[in-house]
Amino acid sequence: MNAVIFNFHDIGLLLRAFECAMFGILLVTLRETKRNSNLLLAGFLLANACVAMQTLVLWGDAVKYQVFSINPNIVFLLGFTPFLPGPLLLLYTQSLVYSDFKFRPLYMLHIIPSVLAGFGLYFLYFSKTVADKKLIALDFKNYGNYEWHFNWLVHSEKYLLVAYGCSCIYTLLRYRTALKSSYSDLENIDFSWLLLLVGGFLVVWCCFLVSHLAGNMSYITLGRDIAIAGNYLMLTLITALVFYSLAFSDRFDGIASPTKNEPHASYSPQYVRAFVAQFEASKPYLNQRLTLEGLAADLGMHKRDVSGIINQHLDQNFHMFVNRYRIQAAKALLDNPEHRDTLISEISGLSGFNSKAAFNRFFKKFTGKTPTAYRLDH
Repeated sequence: MNAVIFNFHDIGLLLRAFECAMFGILLVTLRETKRNSNLLLAGFLLANACVAMQTLVLWGDAVKYQVFSINPNIVFLLGFTPFLPGPLLLLYTQSLVYSDFKFRPLYMLHIIPSVLAGFGLYFLYFSKTVADKKLIALDFKNYGNYEWHFNWLVHSEKYLLVAYGCSCIYTLLRYRTALKSSYSDLENIDFSWLLLLVGGFLVVWCCFLVSHLAGNMSYITLGRDIAIAGNYLMLTLITALVFYSLAFSDRFDGIASPTKNEPHASYSPQYVRAFVAQFEASKPYLNQRLTLEGLAADLGMHKRDVSGIINQHLDQNFHMFVNRYRIQAAKALLDNPEHRDTLISEISGLSGFNSKAAFNRFFKKFTGKTPTAYRLDH
């Protein structure tokens, strides 16, 4: 009896496929909050399950000969799926950072590479004779001069994944910048877990690209070792992504998605002075959870006008504008003899800060001294 014996690396791929499939199905069936994000994360996991199985069938010695003997077409049946994780991770990232994220027909453009890959595989593999399929699937002539088109198909897959990983990083960095235009306190907005995980996937996809290029340059052992290391790192990252997504995604503070740049409205100096006077009189900056939307509501103004005045006429972002006033309030409290014995932590809260660390950082930035040193000097 012919027995299929999996080696240790094959078991790692099976474990990855099982984990991705199980958690993907659970996300679709059980999670009700952040429905769009959960569907995209489930899609990303299921796509990775397919990629793991495709890798196992193509490279696992214990599997590929058995599969080929059953039906040669099964070997590349999932050959289009490696083009899917990149777009799905990008859309998942966007669904978390943009509160108004919705599925749009335009997003269907992301599946074009996988569709083209399917057509390409038909001409490069499925339409071939069994003898040619054997050369490609079992003897790996597809990576030599036999079918140079195959290399370009794999090249496209690897480079596109890296490009999508970079797009995810760009989205998160842009989100971090945009937060400063809408929130006065960023201490409790933690997306570092997502940045680290997305960065991890980018590293893995870079490893797979290097592995492929090394194999093409006849560094077979090096390419294989890099690919194996990448597979184990991918398993670790997917486990971490599922855990952190289940634990923290519901607490993710999304912002409005960016729109096309529109000409800034011009505000008269009198209007700007009136805004500043009203802001200083009402002291909304003492609210520890002040946001741009909340400030606009407090002042009876449109959010776009408040943002335009602060960014265009006062040449600051919202985050810096509000915290500058908070430091002025803290200095006034430290100068006040009635607060000589008030703890620095209490001064921080009274001046609108929700975090002592942020208070110390901004105080040093605007005064060049720590709060304690400033009190001693005054």
